[in-house]
This record gives sequence, C-alpha cells and structure tokens, in this order.
Amino acid sequence: MRFPMILAGLFLAAFPPQSTATPVDQALQARTSDCVSNCASLVRIGKSYVVVAKDAAGDILRVISVDLPLDAKFVPSAQEVRQDGVQSMASGATGGGTVETRTETYVTATEIIVVTYYFCYDANGNLVDIQIDTRRFPRRDTEQER
Repeated sequence: MRFPMILAGLFLAAFPPQSTATPVDQALQARTSDCVSNCASLVRIGKSYVVVAKDAAGDILRVISVDLPLDAKFVPSAQEVRQDGVQSMASGATGGGTVETRTETYVTATEIIVVTYYFCYDANGNLVDIQIDTRRFPRRDTEQER
C-alpha cells in the first residue's frame, strides 16, 4: 500500500502539474502586478494598449483593446481634471450590485483623450464585468497648421 503512495509522490516530483494559464495569460499577469484582484490596469503590449481586468480571485476576467496612441501622455487628475475621477452609484440591479466609474485623461500634440472605465460589481463586491469608453477631443491650446 505504501509503494503506490511513494510512486505517486515521485511522479509528481518529476512531472509537476502544468498551469492552465497560457503564455499570454502569464505575461499579462506579470505586467499587471499592481492590480491584484477586483481591478483593472492599462498595459502596453507592443504597439497597442489593452486593459486587463481581474476578478476577486485575481484571475483575468477580460482583456479589452484601447485605442490610445503610443505618444499619449497621462494627465494626473490634480492638474487638469476637475473631479477626482472616481464615482460610485447604485446600479439598480435586483439583489444589489454597483457600478463604479474611473476616468483617465491623456494628451497628445493634437488631441485630448478621455478613457472611462465602468466597473460592474455584484452584491458581494466581486467584479463581474468591465467596459471601456474612449472619447477624443481636438486640442485648442496648440497652433494648428493653416
């Protein structure tokens, strides 16, 4: 009876269980170490940006592409954005739940880009969905070529 247990232990030591996470999942987990659970992070992958959302367990819930130029610079909320950028409101869903928003502003030489995150939480406070909205506005504070 003891031999099969020893054999099983040796087998597990020689061939540890493989993670079910894909190489892409592993790379995204590594790049979003500032976001542990119930959160989202904006990550640059090559020449594009994606938002990686994680659920309560820290697993990747969604990956959403964001149309943000590589030269866009983040504007901290204390500089140009008049509100703190975070609001909470009841979602009106039966059984509870909330929707929270976060707004981030970016600028390029020719435009202002506003990225709004919509976080949907269930009644237990677990992130269950996220949506992203990107709006662009021309900059009026720079001289345009005529």
